[in-house]
Amino acid sequence: MQTNDIRLLQASAWWSGDLMHALGINTFADYLATIPMIPEHLLKGHEGLLLLSLVEVRGGLAMRCRLARIRFAELNYDETTFVPWDERHASPTAPFWVRHDDGRANLGRSPPLCREECPDALLAGTPDIGVAALLHHGISNVDLPGYVCRSHRAICARLGFGPPHVLDAFGSARPWPDHGTLIACR
Repeated sequence: MQTNDIRLLQASAWWSGDLMHALGINTFADYLATIPMIPEHLLKGHEGLLLLSLVEVRGGLAMRCRLARIRFAELNYDETTFVPWDERHASPTAPFWVRHDDGRANLGRSPPLCREECPDALLAGTPDIGVAALLHHGISNVDLPGYVCRSHRAICARLGFGPPHVLDAFGSARPWPDHGTLIACR
């Protein structure tokens, strides 16, 4: 598959009437023009991070969850529920590409520990990356400790079982045996 084919395929997965209306974009060609090319360093790959995903951050997390058929707003969560653990984990304001794993390497491990073990080039999963991982690769049952609950920082984001999949908050001190922390690089 050509690089541009991956870009086209993943952009088309995000293409929806609700998101495009919110962005004021009328055609797929106009939307594709807003999607960055895949950075060269991500094309080369990264040890253990075998999956490549386009992360769309515009239009609000609730809308993107609805697009990916993830329950989020239905659970009384909103755009202010989660905040980045630190500046490094904050999502950019425009679409971006990531290399990531499926979380299995961290099964049964504490999400905060996995987050703390990430060197500068790597990030613990975030809700934005988790939604993209599900949409593009069907990845779920992952801890996303790059973002934590605004009201209680010991609680992190998690993308759970499905269907329907659920993006929710959980106490992250102890690991869930069937969840692993998703790791990514931008």
